[in-house]
Amino acid sequence: MVMAGIEDYISPELLILIPVVYALGMWLKSAGSIKDKHIPVILAGFGIGMALIYEVATSGFSMEILFTAIVQGILIASASTWANQVYKQETKAE
Repeated sequence: MVMAGIEDYISPELLILIPVVYALGMWLKSAGSIKDKHIPVILAGFGIGMALIYEVATSGFSMEILFTAIVQGILIASASTWANQVYKQETKAE
């Protein structure tokens, strides 16, 4: 059985958005003016928006492109949130 990598789900061109979304999340958290529960939704919206810009710029607009951008944006935000949780767990004092 072959293990799937993240690049099997997120377009390689969009992988750069994971650290960008992560940094945005850290900035939003440090700003303190936005509740923590809203940050994942904001990150998903940002990821979807950035993926949509890329997809439309490279392929034009269609419903398929819109769907792809939504899925890619959610996956990007999820990967960023996952990375944040892994970091928190690995640096947590026991």
